[in-house]
Amino acid sequence: MNLSEEASLPKIEQLNPAVHVDTGMRRLGIPQYEMDRMLDLVERSKPSLLMSHLAKADEPQSTDNVTQLERFNSIRNQLGDACPSSSLANTAGILLGPPFHFELVRPGIGLYGGSPDPNDPKGFKPVVTWQAQVMELQDVAMGESVGYGGAFLAPRALKLATIGIGYADGYHRVLGGQGELAIDGQICPIVGRVSMDLVTLDVSAISTIKKGTWVEVMGPIISIDTVAVKANTIGYELLTRLGPRMERVVV
Repeated sequence: MNLSEEASLPKIEQLNPAVHVDTGMRRLGIPQYEMDRMLDLVERSKPSLLMSHLAKADEPQSTDNVTQLERFNSIRNQLGDACPSSSLANTAGILLGPPFHFELVRPGIGLYGGSPDPNDPKGFKPVVTWQAQVMELQDVAMGESVGYGGAFLAPRALKLATIGIGYADGYHRVLGGQGELAIDGQICPIVGRVSMDLVTLDVSAISTIKKGTWVEVMGPIISIDTVAVKANTIGYELLTRLGPRMERVVV
């Protein structure tokens, strides 16, 4: 329930709604200027949860986190015995410590092994592994160009592998020439641009590679956060952009 008027919906109390209050995110939630009506709203709607969302939880030194916590606690104190279970912390909020936890936490990216700070893994372990296969192998001579626009020129004779993954699958185009994939635990650089359906790797150091070999795009060797930093984004975006044509296997 994000709006105070929703408390007047027919039989709202039978839905056991979650009441979302805005303590500083200014995105969704009942605004601060309506807080004096909170007790009435709660008594009418009989919510099962009081919740809010932290705007800067991934910046642990920000005083805004403490400000939002104080506002949230003020609302809880105002409700007294009528206050339902409470929730404030997402993954980054959990890392801020027990005062932010209340009865329920809402881990998101952490469930997938991603850190709220892509530059600091914070002990998270990979859960998602993204793989693709080698489609073709070829040798190129020194000075030969690779891919669209001839963006890469071989500095020496190289063995290249074409991998069946591209930006249509959610692999960011910006990773051309700077991304890395892993084969048998060895990291291999992308050469040339990322195409719609394909990327090309320098696999000169791998003697056992063959057509059909599985390649790690993201996983234990190439972490979500490693890819996110190279793509100048965050792990959340990488995971939500994974394309529908990839087979999902739950283990």
